[in-house]
Amino acid sequence: MSLEAMRKVCAKLEDVTERPHFGSTMFYTGKSGFASCDGDVVVVGLEPDHFETLIGKDPRFTAYPRAKHAAQFSTSKVKGKELEALVRESYELVRAKKKAKRKR
Repeated sequence: MSLEAMRKVCAKLEDVTERPHFGSTMFYTGKSGFASCDGDVVVVGLEPDHFETLIGKDPRFTAYPRAKHAAQFSTSKVKGKELEALVRESYELVRAKKKAKRKR
């Protein structure tokens, strides 16, 4: 179910593809990954302050140990507009980094 939910959210975003990634499904914008889904668990990168707030105050979220400011959560606990906002934040962060690199 979570993969279907992620596909629905990502279908609303521009230039998104999905590919297998170490047994999970990774969603990419261009060549850069911005979210992964493995069963019921989603991992997204967040703005540092937002990440700290969620990890510190909301037990639905835990830090993903392999990436700085990445949070993991279950799609059974985070759904709808909230899921969409988190995925979009991660997507926008990756797009902004790509844009900044092109300006150098």
